[in-house]
Amino acid sequence: MRRTDAFPQNHLRFSFPVRVVVNDASQVRRVAAALFALPTLPPGVYNGPADLGVTYHLWFFAGARLALNVTVDATGMQTVERVGAKRTADQAFWTTLAVAMGLPDPGGVAFGGTFPGS
Repeated sequence: MRRTDAFPQNHLRFSFPVRVVVNDASQVRRVAAALFALPTLPPGVYNGPADLGVTYHLWFFAGARLALNVTVDATGMQTVERVGAKRTADQAFWTTLAVAMGLPDPGGVAFGGTFPGS
């Protein structure tokens, strides 16, 4: 997993590194299953919360072969792309990802970052 920040001038802070590798196959399978269990986003125009530009890129490998490449927006509409239909991340997904990464305080809030002084 690798995090990108489209607006580094926001100086968001995170409790974990920019890049995290999960080698536990059972945890990786749980994250993949959680991705495909997410609700699909119906077509249309949506108004949502502010998108601070924090995106997570998740790569799933089968041996040395790239099996799945997914992007998840941590802010705004929290869209998930490259898993068939566009989907929306929910709290259960963020918790599953946090547990797989070994975060001490799993949950979606950690993935959006915090502003300095918050």
